[in-house]
Amino acid sequence: MASDEHIQITVERVLTGLRGPLEAALRADGDQALEEVRRQSEEQLAQLRADAKKENDDLRTSAETQIAELKRMLDDIRSTAEQQIDTARRTLETEVAAVRTRAAAEVEDVKRTTDERLRAVTRELDTARLQLEAARADVDAAWKDADAARKDAESARVDAARISKPEPLAGDLRFLDEATSLSDVLERLTQAAARHAGRAALFVVRDDRLRRWRAVGFAGHQPGEAIDVPLGEAGIAADALRDRRRTMRAAGDPGRVPAFAAGADARDAAALPVVVAGAVVAVLYADAPGGAADPRRWQDDLDVLARYTSRVLETITVQQATGVRAVQAVARHAQPADARLRSGELA
Repeated sequence: MASDEHIQITVERVLTGLRGPLEAALRADGDQALEEVRRQSEEQLAQLRADAKKENDDLRTSAETQIAELKRMLDDIRSTAEQQIDTARRTLETEVAAVRTRAAAEVEDVKRTTDERLRAVTRELDTARLQLEAARADVDAAWKDADAARKDAESARVDAARISKPEPLAGDLRFLDEATSLSDVLERLTQAAARHAGRAALFVVRDDRLRRWRAVGFAGHQPGEAIDVPLGEAGIAADALRDRRRTMRAAGDPGRVPAFAAGADARDAAALPVVVAGAVVAVLYADAPGGAADPRRWQDDLDVLARYTSRVLETITVQQATGVRAVQAVARHAQPADARLRSGELA
């Protein structure tokens, strides 16, 4: 279409150029000139047509070449796009596979962790169940021990009917029964021992030493002043702790007494262990002036008090461990004071 328009424009330009000579020839020579003009016009027109055809062929050839080049470029673009799409697809598939692999590994880790936690919780529950069963068994055993202690104390009170003038000791037992805590029991024991002997001190056991917890009747010592006493300086109190039995020293004998109790005057002394659940938890020391009275009497009384204190401590410990509040102190409603104790028979 563009070639035809070009040819038309060229022909019009030639005709415009021939119009002048043609008119002149017409005026000058007439038909001859007109024939010559026609011939020249036909030659020029043929030349123009040949040129136009050649130019049209060249344009067509160029267009075909450009079209072929465009097709090649389009094919290259399509091939490149297909390659990129294929590469992207493979990359995406690789990433998806990697994500699936990681997800599967994470799920497996979570499952393994959950299983481990479940097993741990199961073990803890089993341990707690065993501990609960053991605690229940301990509580049952403690109740049995408390009941046995109550029966032993009651038996001791019944047997005490044979002892003469038991009023002071019976009052001390009631005094111990009325204690409301472990420290209150030990405080009352110290006071009772001082009433029987004149001076008394209570040691509590602390690892490899004794701590003087209360002292009554010792000059220069406050009753509530706590002092650590090495076993090497505790005298017969250390012997009572080691041998787990009553230890005595008569006035004038070479046996050792605690350093704070040593003095110029001769005194009869005794040390008695306080045992709870088979372990010595405290040691009671007491002494009295030598020759003032039969030392066996007050020493036997203190032995009864120490043993009875052990039972009261065990009972209160059981009550605190089991949370039982209704259990009263052992033998609260005992027999009258004149039928209480027989020295040394409270087991």
